[in-house]
Amino acid sequence: MGERASLVVDELEYAARLADATNAAWAWIPRRAGSRAAIEAGCFPGLLPRGRLVTDPMARANIDAAWGLTEPLHENLPLCFRCMLTPEAWEQFLPGTTMVMGGLTCATWRTRRGHEKSSKA
Repeated sequence: MGERASLVVDELEYAARLADATNAAWAWIPRRAGSRAAIEAGCFPGLLPRGRLVTDPMARANIDAAWGLTEPLHENLPLCFRCMLTPEAWEQFLPGTTMVMGGLTCATWRTRRGHEKSSKA
């Protein structure tokens, strides 16, 4: 989360509810990191890490392989906290899967060895 989230009505509240609901870790991303770095990290809606489009099947396949995902990413994932808090959005996620926002893991996930990550930042 960057400081700009505080400028959007209810954005921090939605982020806090999402983190609580998923036992997620929080991370602060400084706004001054630069636009290029944000693009490379996949911090813009519709982008994956290295600035690749989420609509590109090959880019999604690369991320699936790099992160060892068992369920493939798809291009219609919700792209905002408010969208992610709807029951319809939660039906897309299976227990033990990874939820990614802006290229950053923000939900509880299980490692390949089956140990649950529970640390909060």
